[in-house]
Amino acid sequence: WLIMKSKHNKPTGNLRKKQKAETYALILNVAGNMFESMGYEKTTMRKVATKVGISPGAIFKHFENKSALLAAKLYDDIEITQEKAINTIPQKSTVQNQFLYIAESFFHYYEFRPVLSKMLVKHSLFIRGKWAEKFEDQIMRLGEKLVELIQEGKKRNEIRNDVDNMVLATTLWANYIFVLILIVNAPEISAAVGVEMLKPLVSQTLSGSTNKKS
Repeated sequence: WLIMKSKHNKPTGNLRKKQKAETYALILNVAGNMFESMGYEKTTMRKVATKVGISPGAIFKHFENKSALLAAKLYDDIEITQEKAINTIPQKSTVQNQFLYIAESFFHYYEFRPVLSKMLVKHSLFIRGKWAEKFEDQIMRLGEKLVELIQEGKKRNEIRNDVDNMVLATTLWANYIFVLILIVNAPEISAAVGVEMLKPLVSQTLSGSTNKKS
């Protein structure tokens, strides 16, 4: 009887996990579209729940409030964008071109989701708790990748050995954030404009770090 009960409960548990994950993903998709079309203020947890087809109370089992819902949507989108960018970095290229490739990948997302992008810049400073920690971890993972690219640049004799990898990675990231704020606050977000604005900043930053023959 115990063996039969165990066999019966196992798929049920897996099914519940699958359904929960599917509902979570659906909530994020619907919320993202509503944030984009209606704006943050007009989007409510109740409206999202109704659109998904669940009770207003059920949505709070996944997200404690609207701020957490927005944070989850932004985190999920950025995670997908970041992972894809890192996995498709041109390997046989300079550090400058590799960094610009990553930046352009993010710029394209912001161009595709302009309203959410503006919300990200506006609300990111006020995100607290577990989501703040998750965003910090997300940035740290990207920072580690940048450090790795810089180290590979040193092996190619492109970057000087006396350059601090973390300092250079942080400076490059600061250039990106500066341009991101500018293009997100523009009437229309353009990935192409973002890249063109970032190029001279990155070039100037790397000019003091590269070997003269590079």
